Amino acid sequence: MTVITAWLTIAADGSVSVGASIPAGEYVARIDVPDVPPEQPTAPALDLRAFPSLDLGPWPERLSLRREDLYGDDGR
Repeated sequence: MTVITAWLTIAADGSVSVGASIPAGEYVARIDVPDVPPEQPTAPALDLRAFPSLDLGPWPERLSLRREDLYGDDGR
């Protein structure tokens, strides 16, 4: 088996330039590129002050948010 080492340069536009020490002619080259996970973009920090808010004043004094009070005796 002949092992040929080639140096590849891939430009940003996708063009490839190759440097190899082999005679001129037609060859078939196999290039295995390992799977690399894509970089995850980082989300910008959320500024909660940018969201609208609505002040409805204080809650009623006797407000009960217990499940039994909201749904009745059977809890449904």
